[in-house]
Amino acid sequence: MGKKENYNYLYIHFAVVLFGLSGVLGKLVEPLSPRLLVLSRTVLASLFLACILFYKKEPILKLFRQSSIPFVIIGGVLAFHWVAFFQSIQMASVTIGVLTFSTFPVFTAFLAPLFFRGEKLGGLDLFFALISILGVYLIFPLQGVDGSVIWGTIWGLLSGFSFAVLSLLNKKYVKEYSADIISFFQNSIAAIFLLPFLWIDPIEYHSNTLIYILILGVLCTGVAHTLFIQGMRTVKVQTASLIAALEPVYGIILAQLLVENASPITLQKIIGGGLIFCVSVLMVIIEQKNKK
Repeated sequence: MGKKENYNYLYIHFAVVLFGLSGVLGKLVEPLSPRLLVLSRTVLASLFLACILFYKKEPILKLFRQSSIPFVIIGGVLAFHWVAFFQSIQMASVTIGVLTFSTFPVFTAFLAPLFFRGEKLGGLDLFFALISILGVYLIFPLQGVDGSVIWGTIWGLLSGFSFAVLSLLNKKYVKEYSADIISFFQNSIAAIFLLPFLWIDPIEYHSNTLIYILILGVLCTGVAHTLFIQGMRTVKVQTASLIAALEPVYGIILAQLLVENASPITLQKIIGGGLIFCVSVLMVIIEQKNKK
């Protein structure tokens, strides 16, 4: 395995750590509606990435004209994914939101053959995806069901499905454009889709909201998604998705450090996190053996 491939695996893992942090920050800025929260993070991410592209002297308008339809589709899917994720958290809880979102490896395994001719739905891929979901369930066991939990679960599943679609679309176009270009366009277009809600949803801030949104927009969005897209240049979609299934594990650790009254780490959560981690490592090993 070459150095570039090693770096790409590291890029994906670091991006997933930042994804875990975004879930924690999303809870800390709860007074904002999901739509305004996503609008804020996409605007900041777009500005950050625009500065990078301006420095690199990339012909942004020319590139957009070349592939405007794919970029619009990807941006729309990204906007829906994030809104669905935070909607799930607000309607149910962080637990439900992260648990249901983490079903995306199963969606990815089923959808990949529809996007790529060379991809096949392997029994091993599906088995590992199911094991990762079992690990997530051990981390976040469901307790009690009511109307808000049901709707929160539905939104969370839609978030997982849309993330699988987003990952596959990014994989399809990542070889044509650089990661920062793809990330810039998808964040910018997502912001445009959500801009009308600035006049519809009430704007509520607390003292640290702007700081949290700044971190969420630049670090957890602009940097994280650029790294994740860059990593997918040489990493199989199913493998990247299963690495991303580590997000709940990282989220728990970060929540313990940053959130007051966070739920304690139990033996059951340790076992669940261990299952997800082992699956991710095994998928990387198996993929590299198949390439030889």
